[in-house]
Amino acid sequence: MDGASTMDSLPFWALLPLCGLAAVLTVVQASRSKNAAAAFVLMAIGLRSILSSCHQYTYSISPLGLSYNALASVLVAVSGLLVIRRNHGMRYIVWPAVPLIVVMLVSTLVNSTPAPAASAMIKLVYFIVLATLVAQSLKAVGPSRFFGLLLPVALLPLAYQIVSIFLGAAKRGESDGSASYIGGFNHEAAYSLLIVGALAVVCFADFLRLRSKLLLVAWCTGALFLANYRTSILAIAPLLSVTLFSAIPGAFVNHHRALIRVQLVVGLAVCVGVIAITQGDRFSDIGLAYDYGSELLQPPGEHSMEYRRLLSGRPGIWSNYYFGWLDGTPTQKLVGFGPETWTQYFDLYAHNTLVSALFEIGLLGVLITCLFFALNAAVSLTRGGLARDWRLFAGHISFFVLNMATMPMWMIEGLIFYSIICGFSVYRLRMTLALKSG
Repeated sequence: MDGASTMDSLPFWALLPLCGLAAVLTVVQASRSKNAAAAFVLMAIGLRSILSSCHQYTYSISPLGLSYNALASVLVAVSGLLVIRRNHGMRYIVWPAVPLIVVMLVSTLVNSTPAPAASAMIKLVYFIVLATLVAQSLKAVGPSRFFGLLLPVALLPLAYQIVSIFLGAAKRGESDGSASYIGGFNHEAAYSLLIVGALAVVCFADFLRLRSKLLLVAWCTGALFLANYRTSILAIAPLLSVTLFSAIPGAFVNHHRALIRVQLVVGLAVCVGVIAITQGDRFSDIGLAYDYGSELLQPPGEHSMEYRRLLSGRPGIWSNYYFGWLDGTPTQKLVGFGPETWTQYFDLYAHNTLVSALFEIGLLGVLITCLFFALNAAVSLTRGGLARDWRLFAGHISFFVLNMATMPMWMIEGLIFYSIICGFSVYRLRMTLALKSG
């Protein structure tokens, strides 16, 4: 691990001042917003970073039976309902989720599994509340001010990573032993999703000068490589590519932009080549997975050692869920075994939202989950008085790609990223409708 120590968290003497500074920064930015919705969003995102960094304490079970981290998420979801104002785009967030909520309730009733389903429902409420408040904040203070206030808070996890690098504290990869600098957070997935969220804020921060934006993009991208989570590295490609291809040529006069775009394509090809040479061993099994083709899902008990190591063991996990679903009754094949019931059958979560949906809410649930993603993405494509912002659609694509190898839809860190994307999409939709009606 190149001399890095294995450490599940930062030492207390380093963690305490970091959390203190993060708390002060979050409160200061929230107070500067002069808007309840914007302040709430900033506090919710800053709080999640702080609590996740203190996982050795916050993952403990509270007297109420939930971990302190989970309890905080419940409080954020419930208290956020008190901040939402009427007619601020909530229906555009709620309606795509209604079919998903219905199939989850049906699956819960069929399987009599209310307790685990409550966790999934709370996460959906968290997303609906936070996305609505993002849209409300953008309407109240404007995109430039909102993203300007959010940017320092979103970048907080990078400070933790810097400290972990300075201390030589890294987490050893589960499959290949490689070093992951994740700032003392519990897992690469959660940490990298916070970085992806920060990168989205950078991409949408149009008040930034080009040089500043490029430096922050490079910093966030480098942080993802240091976090060593391939899923996030691959998933940011759509959002990052569209942002760069719009921001960089836009800084030049019209007759130079075509040449700049050609140079960007060449530069991108060079970057891909460098990554292929320097990180080839980290991404080589993607090609191996493609070679497996229809044999990628193998029955449990037939997994070779090479197969178990492929894509950090994901195909093996997916096959367990798939064949578990095949063993269900006809009704369970249609609506699944119940939301969040995977913990009763498997040791590891599915690492794929659609695979998890197949087992938990059935074939019908997979179709409705895809519909949920599609409807939210469609909001970003609405065009009227405002020019279409392809960065938003690219952000939806990036989020969908994330769902193919991890489960940001059911992780608070992933929901923060998705809330920013969906909230901004709804804000632009509402502004377009307002311009049409005006």
